[in-house]
Amino acid sequence: MECRGNADLVRAHVPKGRGLPERFDAFLHANLPFRVEWNDLDAYGLKHSATKTAVPFLRLPVGGLVALWYHAAEPAVVHIGAHGEQDVIAADFDAFLKAVGTRCTGVPDIDEGEEGLAFPGVRGRPDGATLPALQGKFDKWFKRHTSLLEPTHSPDTEPLRKRVHEVAEAMIRDGRSRVYTLWSPWWSMTFRVERLGDGLSVTYLDYGEWYPVPSEYELTGAVAALLELVKNKGRGRYELSASSGGTVSIDRDRELVLVPPAGEAK
Repeated sequence: MECRGNADLVRAHVPKGRGLPERFDAFLHANLPFRVEWNDLDAYGLKHSATKTAVPFLRLPVGGLVALWYHAAEPAVVHIGAHGEQDVIAADFDAFLKAVGTRCTGVPDIDEGEEGLAFPGVRGRPDGATLPALQGKFDKWFKRHTSLLEPTHSPDTEPLRKRVHEVAEAMIRDGRSRVYTLWSPWWSMTFRVERLGDGLSVTYLDYGEWYPVPSEYELTGAVAALLELVKNKGRGRYELSASSGGTVSIDRDRELVLVPPAGEAK
């Protein structure tokens, strides 16, 4: 019942004049190892305008979405990842079902499942001949609808980026994170920055709880300098993150995103 209810919500968000693919109901009746649901695209860095042509219908375990992309009457199927991925999976829904059945979608959460899925009337592997052209078209669409800022790198911002990244790295080395170590395939530290009169409060997130950043890390000065660079300087609260690749981001790239020099990302 939950799957059907979630599917009804997906159906309610299909753009006017469009319909769900013919085999969508057959997909719902399969024993799916992932969650069918509609999701707001705002959390994935897309403006409301994107909902006129994109309809998420799957939420993956690591937080990414699979969506119908109505670039034409017959929608393609795309992956919008939790960490900025934007990939065309299949040229149409039948090709998507073939890719799922043969585990060649390119999305690990789908391809690495314990059991393969089969759908009535769908056999063989998908033809990927049109995917490169569709990917180029999707990249342009994503750029047109994204609310995220272009990455910044300059001699003026590089010392700030390095300082914040070094603090995040030191905190993980010191065991401040119970989720990551420096040997994790990927790690990040998330900080909440709040204006308090003329000062700042900086806390960090670990296991769902916020803790004050110890003064020994001397992070506040670098954060204050970063806030001079954000898009909206009058706000009272921001979310700052630093990740293993070297990127430092404020409000998930909506206010500021600093990246390391080319060739230096880990």
